[in-house]
Amino acid sequence: SVWAQDSTGVGVVTALTGRAQLKRLQAPQSVALKLRDDLNVRDIVETREESLTRILLLGKSTVTVRELSRFEIREEILPDGAQRAVIDLAEGKMRVMVARRLMKPGDEVRIRTPNAVAGVRGSDGIIEVTILPDGRPQTVVIGVSGEFELTLPRTRPVTAMADAVSDVGSA
Repeated sequence: SVWAQDSTGVGVVTALTGRAQLKRLQAPQSVALKLRDDLNVRDIVETREESLTRILLLGKSTVTVRELSRFEIREEILPDGAQRAVIDLAEGKMRVMVARRLMKPGDEVRIRTPNAVAGVRGSDGIIEVTILPDGRPQTVVIGVSGEFELTLPRTRPVTAMADAVSDVGSA
């Protein structure tokens, strides 16, 4: 794949509660994130305590980011022309809802964490990264609906289907 090099907007802030900071690759200082701010490739967003940010990503998916989260937005253009939005989630919690009907063949949203990658296509899921007391990251992926391709270190990708939770258990 080829990394997109321009700084065109790949997302827009559609909701903001509390405070969040935006760090642009070209700017030396972070600035306060505001409603309707465009987000570009390589932007880093950090949410503060008691904050929530919602982003419309590539016009095809909604990303809701909880408090005390840090992530970077990237975009890949695949050889067949499909778009892959990539969110590098360093720490925190987010919910990703991808509208399958707006996706073209091959389009995908990927969430990369320090120790896992979740490919999301027409799905709804929650991804959380916490740092354990020994300093190692722990990634939890909760599939609300749809299909996820999960890749862990030293493993081949696994496709998992989300299922409804009941009082008898969940899949």
